[in-house]
Amino acid sequence: MAHYQRLTLPERYQIAALLKSGIPIREMARALNRPASTISREISRNSTSVGYNPETAHERFQKKRRAVGPKRRIDHVLKENIVSKLKLDWSPEQISGRLLREEKIKVSHETIYQFVYEEIRKGEKLWVHLRRRRKHRRARSAAKKTFNIGVRVGRAWIESRPKVVEERIRLGDFERDTVEGIRSGSLLLTMVDRVSRLTIIKWIPRKNAALIHHATVEALKGTVLNTITNDNGAEFGFHDMTEIELKTPIYFSRPYHSWQRGTIENTNGLIRQYFPKGQDLDPSLVQKTEDLLNTRPRKCLGYRTPTEVHDQLSRVLR
Repeated sequence: MAHYQRLTLPERYQIAALLKSGIPIREMARALNRPASTISREISRNSTSVGYNPETAHERFQKKRRAVGPKRRIDHVLKENIVSKLKLDWSPEQISGRLLREEKIKVSHETIYQFVYEEIRKGEKLWVHLRRRRKHRRARSAAKKTFNIGVRVGRAWIESRPKVVEERIRLGDFERDTVEGIRSGSLLLTMVDRVSRLTIIKWIPRKNAALIHHATVEALKGTVLNTITNDNGAEFGFHDMTEIELKTPIYFSRPYHSWQRGTIENTNGLIRQYFPKGQDLDPSLVQKTEDLLNTRPRKCLGYRTPTEVHDQLSRVLR
């Protein structure tokens, strides 16, 4: 019998995006590789008068799971045995394997991990003996889907992008990238139109594919848009959802070929004047920086500003 896996937060974000796009439940199920009944129950249980909210749905699920509480199979004697080996910096997997081999005691490494993090509530610091020394558990499956979902599947490489994009003769061909800060984990989502050099900057609180997706859609919806080109960063993992909502193809440059996105690379260099490397990203400076770049004369534009060029070309399209 197959083991049932609960929906993750990234999957709930996908459901919300697909619902917003009017995708039928059976198509959602195929996109997420889930039973249609699972998707249907998720939507019916967590929808309100204002619609389906993925964060509220996930918070509700976690609250219910905490109320039930995890099952424990570690008694006092086994606890002492595990703690002694953790303090020797053995990994939970090593402890699990050794217990089974030498003492015929079957306890999974996942149970040991849960035990370690449960002990934090009691003031214990067993987590310092783990390889990555994280005080809070980060589920591998959720993390992988949050950052990488869609990245390795269904990518359209830059070679398949229409040749007209290279000619820089039309509005709406955007390049997309990120600028990272330090410590806080925040980053800037940067987008630039290849013809007008009009720049869009959005502050993102943490490196998260879902947040990047929603910020991209919010920023570009309603603009003249033909293509988007970005690198293979995991933060662009929701590219398939972005394509659906914006009805725009997304292309990927080849790894380590930054020159294939020269416009955004140059733009990020200009942005770094206001957000130097080695410093945190101040969200209060984002709009000011965007305005300065878009109203600054550029040599490549005949000393016109990106705003002037973009407005002029937009009027032609009307």
